[in-house]
Amino acid sequence: MLGTAANVKARKQPLLIIEAEHDRTVTPYLARAIYNIQKKAPGRTDFKLFPDRSHFLAGEKGRELFAGFRALVGTADRGASVFG
Repeated sequence: MLGTAANVKARKQPLLIIEAEHDRTVTPYLARAIYNIQKKAPGRTDFKLFPDRSHFLAGEKGRELFAGFRALVGTADRGASVFG
């Protein structure tokens, strides 16, 4: 089992899972595996890939893109997933 023993089916809070293409701390494979588990929760689960970024994406050049995406996620429909 990946992650913790959290009860996914009990989670009602929204969750944003981000993947950085060149992240070697939380690999892209692990981020997608976590998303596939968490999307089964009744709470909204979103996923976003940031190409050409590392684990430190919020501190890298162009981090405004990351901050802008966080603001937009709150406006999407409940249950929608965001890829791309």
